[in-house]
Amino acid sequence: MMKIKIINKIGAAIFCTALLFTACTNLDIENYNDPGVEEALGDAISVKSVLDGAINDGLAEHVGWYGVHIDGYADQMTTTNAYAGFWDWTEEPRLRINNHPTYANLNPIAIPWETFNSVIATTNTILQIIDVDGMEMIIDGTDYTNKLKAEALFMRGFAYGYLSMMYDKGYIVDYESELPVESSDYKALLAEAIETIDEAISLASSTSNFTFDVHSSYSIDATEFVKVANSYEARFMMAGARTDAERQALDFAAIKTHALNGITEDWAPPVLEDVLWNNYQDWSISILSDGAGYLPPDIKINHLMDPDYPTVYPDAPAILGPMVTDDLRADYFGYTDAFGYLNESRNRGLFTNYTRQRYNNESNTVNLAGLDVHMMLYAEIQYILAECELGLGNLDAAAGYLNASPRVTVGGLPDVPASAQAIEDALHYEYSVELDLGAGIATIWAFMRRYDLLQIGTPLQYPIPATELEITGDEFYSFGGPSYAGEAGTADGSNSWTLH
Repeated sequence: MMKIKIINKIGAAIFCTALLFTACTNLDIENYNDPGVEEALGDAISVKSVLDGAINDGLAEHVGWYGVHIDGYADQMTTTNAYAGFWDWTEEPRLRINNHPTYANLNPIAIPWETFNSVIATTNTILQIIDVDGMEMIIDGTDYTNKLKAEALFMRGFAYGYLSMMYDKGYIVDYESELPVESSDYKALLAEAIETIDEAISLASSTSNFTFDVHSSYSIDATEFVKVANSYEARFMMAGARTDAERQALDFAAIKTHALNGITEDWAPPVLEDVLWNNYQDWSISILSDGAGYLPPDIKINHLMDPDYPTVYPDAPAILGPMVTDDLRADYFGYTDAFGYLNESRNRGLFTNYTRQRYNNESNTVNLAGLDVHMMLYAEIQYILAECELGLGNLDAAAGYLNASPRVTVGGLPDVPASAQAIEDALHYEYSVELDLGAGIATIWAFMRRYDLLQIGTPLQYPIPATELEITGDEFYSFGGPSYAGEAGTADGSNSWTLH
């Protein structure tokens, strides 16, 4: 059923051994299967193998199980289960992030940081081998130098994109950087991501034998790759805004261009069991023996679909009945009168009577060959385009994208009128309903923060993990908590969904 993904540590060895970073965080774990950097990168086949591992790790992390924690901040998931720190991400009033190395549940912050930085270190090393050392990537008589370089560039930009999306700052490092390296804010990380992905797109487009090898059983050609890469650029750029004020300052014209060059159908590669699967979905769709969800959807989603539904679960002995909605997508969620692991003594207001059904199956897992890994739905591109048109003042066009989306074509809801408030409300609804579990880690949290929809005291970003700060000698710091509302990195709650 649910599994904790163990990342490929060869990238970690490169990260530390090549001295491409000021600190190695927790990546200096001994790997008895690691042949060593020199041996591992001594020929083109080995370089490709290491790069394939970095691709697997990076793609897997953005649909990794730590996405369920962030869903707590976004009011997409609810629980009072303290396992793995889940409750710390859902509790109301919101808790300040415990960013200290003694905190037992730091992994949801530390592991994505380690994984994406490891991908950067691995790709930096490969780019150095190609660009500086001049090593040609000849495999079975065919020159794959530009192919591997383009793949490395994309994954480097991809990793920086997710660091910019999730953390307040990070380290911009390449093979020409000299130690020590100073941290850069999320805006600089985003700029690095876009520049690097643009370079990958350009090189892939001009390389005759280019394929992007998602995993050992699935590749896409240059045409499809360009669409996927542009789609991620649009996601990252839109997610760059931490507040509504920052959203209004986004370069909507540039984001629109990337989205128009993006995917035209769902980006959902096939599962490769225990290598690439949607572990984020796997934890979220799990149903307990009593019929309750293990990490069920938050009552906020029900409230959006049925405005008569409360935003806080009522006190005992009341048990809510099914929501009433005209949305034909109600079957994305399933009603149950069981509460599973929800613990009344912790916070009954966090309860729900719903489970996730859209991606569920008889096996209660998505780590099965023959299933799809939902990386990005085409609907997300439609919603990004609607946001761009809204930001550009083109209300008719914005409403048009929403009315051509699953909101109407699947849900059967009435057309959205061409008014700014109606469009914003519809976008909030669609991110919560249509994109639930289909948009990867942190996407809905990023949407909520850029419209100031998060509850008061919700962290708007993660700090550099304490495990890293402990090594660099920098002071521990954090975000979140109602008493810090309105400070940088903490939601002020001014437009919280709980007020709607």
